[in-house]
Amino acid sequence: MRKVTDIGRLMVAMFKAADKGQPVTISYMKREKDLNDHLVYTIDADGHKVAKLVATVRTIEIHDIGLSEAGDVLLYGWDRQKGQVQSWRADRVLAYSVHRSAFVGPARTPLCPELEAALEEFLEELQDAELAAQAAALTVAVRPTPGWRRVASCMAS
Repeated sequence: MRKVTDIGRLMVAMFKAADKGQPVTISYMKREKDLNDHLVYTIDADGHKVAKLVATVRTIEIHDIGLSEAGDVLLYGWDRQKGQVQSWRADRVLAYSVHRSAFVGPARTPLCPELEAALEEFLEELQDAELAAQAAALTVAVRPTPGWRRVASCMAS
C-alpha cells in the first residue's frame, strides 16, 4: 500500500481509479461503534467528547467525490466488505492501493461536463506540475447523493 503523505496525490489517485473503474483498497480511520451500533466516545485533553477512531481496511469502488457540509472531502462509493454504499473522509485515509481489476458493485452513472470543469479547477490548485500533468485528462462519474454539496453534479434539473 502507498502511504498518504499528500492529499493532492491521494485525490489524483482517487480520481484516476474512479475514471478507470478500478477498485481501491484503503487503510482508513473510522469511528468506532459498540455492539449496539452506538458510537464510542472518549474525552480529549480539553475535556471535549470526541468519537474514538480505529483503523480498518476496506476495498472500495469510488463513484463520487464531494464535500461534506463541514468542508471535508468525501469519497463516496461501494464498500465491498459491507456490500453497500458508504462514504469515507479523504483526510482519514492512511494508505491506499489501486487494483487492476474492474468494479463488481452497482454500475456508475455517465460522465458529465460539470465534473470535467470541477476537475480542471482542482488541477489549477495543484502546485506540483508533475501531478497536474498526470491528472490533466481525468474525469469521474458522479451519482446523485442527497444532502451533499457536490464537487460537480450530473443530476438533471
